[in-house]
Parts: sequence; C-alpha cells; structure tokens
Amino acid sequence: MDNFEYISSRIQCPDAEKENAFAIVQRICTYAEKARTEGPLALEPLLDKEPDAFLQDSLRRLVDAESPNELQEAMQIHILAANASGSRFLELMVIADGIYEMAKNMRPRTLLSRLSEWFGETYRNRFAEELAKLEAEEEQHARDAHAKQEAQTAQIQTVKPKEKEQTHPEIPVESSILPQNSDTPESSTKEKADTQQPVGPTANTSQQASIAAFHQLGSCGFDSIKRLLQDVDDKVLAAALKGVDKPLFSLFWSALPKERCQKLLENMGEAYPMHTNDIEEAQSKILDIAKKLEAKQEISLDFPNGQLKAPHWEVIL
Repeated sequence: MDNFEYISSRIQCPDAEKENAFAIVQRICTYAEKARTEGPLALEPLLDKEPDAFLQDSLRRLVDAESPNELQEAMQIHILAANASGSRFLELMVIADGIYEMAKNMRPRTLLSRLSEWFGETYRNRFAEELAKLEAEEEQHARDAHAKQEAQTAQIQTVKPKEKEQTHPEIPVESSILPQNSDTPESSTKEKADTQQPVGPTANTSQQASIAAFHQLGSCGFDSIKRLLQDVDDKVLAAALKGVDKPLFSLFWSALPKERCQKLLENMGEAYPMHTNDIEEAQSKILDIAKKLEAKQEISLDFPNGQLKAPHWEVIL
C-alpha cells in the first residue's frame, strides 16, 4: 500500500495503545523463525490458536503457498475494507508488512528490525531488547545443538567394529513415506553378499565423518535448502537421502515442490539397494554445490569460519 498520505492520516495513536501491535510483532517473528527452519507447513497446527483473525487468515494464505504478490493484494483489500484507524490500523499494517516479508523468506532478526519502524522512536529500546533476546536464543540453540552433535559423534566412534560392519553395505532410511524394499529375504541376503566389500576401521571412520557432515546441512535455513535443491540432480538427491534420518529427510522433502517429491520417491525406489560409498559420493556432491552457492552469496549455510555447524532441527524437533 503506497498511499502514504492515507496511511499517515489513519495510523496515528498514543504510544500506550501500541502494546497489542507490539505483541503481534513478537508473534510474527516466532512464526517467521518456525517457517524458516521447518517450512511454512509447520505453521498449520498453530493457526487455530492465533487470536487475531486477520493474522490467522494471512498465515493460512502463506501456508497455502500463495505468492507474495497474491498475499499483498489480498491483505490490502482487507485493510481498505476494514476502514480502521488508530491502533487497529497500526496492527493491520504490521501484519500485512510482516506476512509479506515472511513470504519472501526474510530472516526473523531482519523482520523484527523492519517492523520496528512502524512504532517510532519511543519503542526503539523495546525493539532493541527483543532483538538482543532473539539473538541470544539463536546462539543458545546453536550451542545446544553443537553439544548434542558432539555427543552423537562420540557415540558413533565408540561403536564396536563388528557392529559397524553389519550395517556398512547400505544405509536404509526408515520413513513411512519412502518406498519399501520389495525383495524377498533370500534375494536381499544374496545381494548383500554380492555387494559387501572389505571394510577396516579407517574406512568406517571416514564413512561416519562423511555422513555427519552431510547431516549438518540441517543448520541451513529453509530458504537456503530450497535454493540448494534447485542445482541438485534428482538422482544424486535420491542417492544422498538414502543415508539420512527422518528429521533431515523431512527438511529436504518439505523444500521440494510436489512434482519433485514424487520423482524423488521413484528414484529412491529404483536405487535400492545401494553401496555406502555411492551414498557418500552423492552427499559429497551436494555439499560441494552448497559451498559454491555460499561463496557466490546465493545462500547462507551458517558455517562460521568454514566449519559446518550443528543442525537447528535437532533443537526444534
């Protein structure tokens, strides 16, 4: 809505009446963080609990994957029809601006700074406090996830060699949405015998390190994962996801359009069973693509000083 004269004539209200709008901004930033890390569909269970009808409706449109322009047009029509003024007009404008930027994948911290401009100088310190709180929470999440990842890595390294060799030939992904192996027990046993290769402690350590590195792509934001997958071949992706657990698979799955999801299932079904080194090679290709996109500043991997960081989803899920 570019009519600044219209906005200026309606948005004026005492600072004491801006508290509800300020609370709405806090909720929008919470929604933005969840959508960025888990995908917009993760907001659906929260919609019925949202007390503001306009914000609830706008979030539902976001979940339904309306484009930013479609969202903006629908919200502008609502605001014009509401004919509100004062504090309610401020709330409507904050919601419209926040949801529009969420649809464009704006980071929560940036979104908080942007929405603060609607409140004037009086609220500047309040927003600075919220920004500091948001940054502290993100840092704590990263520390907790890093500690958990280190514990998992230590546990992997203490697994007995015999147990490693039993699971070396292939890494199944146990997910109800993945195609199941249709081979009989006898044929599966024969295929494993044909494909199993000698494995030593050094090879097992390398395998686990490669898998752990790929799993840490979970530290990427949802928008970065979407951009990354645009450059990844479907068959490479199918091979790489043979070696991941449910949370990371869900992150990649939610970032794919419906037609690619169907293609992914087909490719994963055709690729079963698979050598572990094939899975590692596919994962390595995707990691290389991710780092090249980061170097071109097309995505943000959140890898401080070139090191992969523990995944956010381990904290969130």
